[in-house]
Amino acid sequence: MKKVFFSWLGANEIFNVLNGYDSQIAKAHKDVDFTKIVLFGNLAPFVYKKMSPHTKDAYEMYKKRIEQLCGCKVELHQIQLSKPTDLAGIHAAVDGIVGECEGKYELFYNASGGTNAMTIIWVFQRNYWGGKLIETSFPGLDNKTAEFEIPFEIQTNFIKKIDTALQKEETVKEFAEIKGTSRQIKAAKKLCLRMSQHDSLHLLLLGETGTGKEAFARAIHAASLRKGGKFIAVNCGAIPENLIESTLFGYEKGAFTGATEQKKGVFEEAEGGTVFLDEIGDLPPQTQVKLLRAIPSENIKATITRLGGIKEVEVKARIIAATHKDLREKISKGQFREDLYFRLAVIEVNVPPLRERENDIEYLLDFFFNKYKKEAGMMSKHINKEAKALLLKHTWPGNVRELINTVRRLVYIVESNDIKPENIKGLLYEPYSKTDKDGGNCTKSILERPLSEMKAARRELETSYVRRALDRANGNITAAGRLLGIKSHAAMRKAMTRLEIKFPA
Repeated sequence: MKKVFFSWLGANEIFNVLNGYDSQIAKAHKDVDFTKIVLFGNLAPFVYKKMSPHTKDAYEMYKKRIEQLCGCKVELHQIQLSKPTDLAGIHAAVDGIVGECEGKYELFYNASGGTNAMTIIWVFQRNYWGGKLIETSFPGLDNKTAEFEIPFEIQTNFIKKIDTALQKEETVKEFAEIKGTSRQIKAAKKLCLRMSQHDSLHLLLLGETGTGKEAFARAIHAASLRKGGKFIAVNCGAIPENLIESTLFGYEKGAFTGATEQKKGVFEEAEGGTVFLDEIGDLPPQTQVKLLRAIPSENIKATITRLGGIKEVEVKARIIAATHKDLREKISKGQFREDLYFRLAVIEVNVPPLRERENDIEYLLDFFFNKYKKEAGMMSKHINKEAKALLLKHTWPGNVRELINTVRRLVYIVESNDIKPENIKGLLYEPYSKTDKDGGNCTKSILERPLSEMKAARRELETSYVRRALDRANGNITAAGRLLGIKSHAAMRKAMTRLEIKFPA
């Protein structure tokens, strides 16, 4: 069978051949007798300095010379890598070319040419397409070109890392589930996918309620080397202030009444995984101080101290935080620690609101309507043109979460198969405007209504507030009640029953 040899070109090889010295590539050809040689050259400035006095045409000069020395076909691909350790760039440069030769040639890869990252990619290619990894000898030595084997445990570690580094967002289920075709959402997904590979960088996800910040956090975890560990999400605004520290850091036996045994907190439970701190802006000031020590920084290990304990425990969980609030404003008011902000916000990712996502509203409406009507076995249902126009005009203050809930209502509540504007109006959330400092449109819209509608207006306002609180608390009735100043779970349920608001499933 015909044989093809793949190799990266180093500056030494080019320099030697152009100056009449021996060639590693030519020696490998002499030992194995290749039908074709495929070479890859990284167009890096340092290469040209070493090839002086030749110009960058030296690659072509080298190609002609190596063809004369080997007497076989030589292909030369000049690649512009961002850096010689760019695994994704190296893989993209060689994968298609190797794939074209698979089945036509016996494949050989040069483990001696190029950087360590380039060798890692040849290991990956060998495992995927088949073939042999060979080690070329230095010119002037008597030893012959030989097959090169990487120890299994090292190879397994290499493959694990390269497999993660080369993942594309469409191959990570959690990224694929973040739907949208707009430029804004694509940019956010691309940045998060890149950051998933950089374990030491803490991320702060910024965005309004319902934009999908937790979905992004889960996708980052799933695309990272930590995907085998736990992902634990904590809503900092939904946990009572007297329980937040024991939840995050754990407690020792006897730390408080009822602490009959030691219990690990979230940071210890997520060892080797990811902790997602949602609504970080709601974290109490005294907890912010303790959280600082749980976040590793340059040359400082992350540690926690359990409630009631004195021993520091090292923790190794990645932290992703999120908020819908302006943390800089809270810092200026003394409500959030500036040092904690800078520790968390190494990289900030803005998750765009739905109203800013170009044509995504129509795309998402169609996608989720088709999904849920299929799920419900109601494929004959459709939204007519006028109703669709009404949905597209809606501002979606609750973002994707509100859109999904609205679509579910359309599918399960509306009895008619032909969904019209009158079916939709009662199902859409219409918030009171908060644009004017004096109450603006909210006050005006209420005051302009007939006096006889006072009770109805009050009920609408209460309903709006309760729904917003439930949305903010992800359906947690007790947490939503606290946001509204309703102290007991029972009182909150009573209010929901009176306002005819369905309890979360």
